[in-house]
Amino acid sequence: MLADRLQSWGDPEARRRHGRVRRWTLDEFPMPARLFEEVVEHLYREDRFARGTLTLDGVPAAASAIDCPVLAVVDPDSRVVPRGSAVPPVPAFARPESLVLEHSGDRGVALRHVAALVGPALHAGLWPRILNWIGDRAGQAAPPTARRKPGSATA
Repeated sequence: MLADRLQSWGDPEARRRHGRVRRWTLDEFPMPARLFEEVVEHLYREDRFARGTLTLDGVPAAASAIDCPVLAVVDPDSRVVPRGSAVPPVPAFARPESLVLEHSGDRGVALRHVAALVGPALHAGLWPRILNWIGDRAGQAAPPTARRKPGSATA
């Protein structure tokens, strides 16, 4: 954060953006203990989604079950969300319609892994590509199969 603060010093807007992101990082959200424990244990330590052992409300949720085009936005230098975590080796990424877009942060953002959301350079360059990719696929979705009813483990 210090390096970004120094890089932002000469640009008033980047300095304000840096301050807003820094303040956001200091905001506290009272996450329930059980949710925190499950996220850490199931998603990080046990990597259940990638391994195919995660269930949500009794329904299996596995990366290998993704059968639609996937768009991933990654920072190749991120230590928080490494490319290997953002782009897992699942069949969906082998589809020709799938796309991985890379970004390298933006001045004034302070946290590179949120730069795609709040960085103006990324809004100008990255977001049009994201929206075009989505727009090119609008209306191409396969008809829904038997979907699970919310709150139940069956369709």
